[in-house]
Amino acid sequence: MDKIFEYIPLKDYQPVIHQVESCIRKMSKIIDEEGIEFDWSFVGSFDQSEEVFITRRTAGNKGFDLGINLYVSRPIDDKEWEAKDLRNKFYFAIQTAFKKYGYEAIEDRASAIRVKFFDQEDKNIVHCLDFAIFQDVRDSKGMLSEKYAKKYKNGSYVWSTHGGNNDATIEKIEWLEDNIGDDGDESYHYHYKSSYSLSLELHDEYLRLKNTDQDIDKSSFQLYDEAVTNIYNLWQQRIKESK
Repeated sequence: MDKIFEYIPLKDYQPVIHQVESCIRKMSKIIDEEGIEFDWSFVGSFDQSEEVFITRRTAGNKGFDLGINLYVSRPIDDKEWEAKDLRNKFYFAIQTAFKKYGYEAIEDRASAIRVKFFDQEDKNIVHCLDFAIFQDVRDSKGMLSEKYAKKYKNGSYVWSTHGGNNDATIEKIEWLEDNIGDDGDESYHYHYKSSYSLSLELHDEYLRLKNTDQDIDKSSFQLYDEAVTNIYNLWQQRIKESK
């Protein structure tokens, strides 16, 4: 197997995490002046258990990507923010807050607002940040569901259903955590060998899929879902064979 991707060491990505957190605090002050409240979280490279799956190409100049979801509260009057208006407000706030820290080339993409951080000497991309904006939107029956602000090629914006949430994956992870012990823990009927764990196997399997997958359009969360499913199915097979 060719080693196309590798995990990024903590010393390389941790300063970026702190820098992004600082920028978002400044961005929040700008957005707050617009009367908009929001929460946020890293996504994609961080799974539901806050494991880190940040990778980069072993030979390349595009660095690594971080996904950030912005969860906007509905207005006090319970009306909905318009997708275009909200995207424009966040575009300005992101540009203003992040440009001061060296981020450039802000892009208003289909599903997210992207900014890039360049190495000032060789002009290679060190990392990119993708901001997706979410809001609870009422359907024709008055039910609320979480949607994100999507941009079409013709320049129009809509609230669209996001495909990133996978309850089945969460259930499989919870089953594995409840039923499979780590590091040779014999208090579990089934367990990993000494010095091995679910976390380590998940990192191994995710990187294996990253290095062998041929679908360039497959996202990190899809690969994560696939890695979890593979491990879950393997343990189900092991348990079946042991009976």
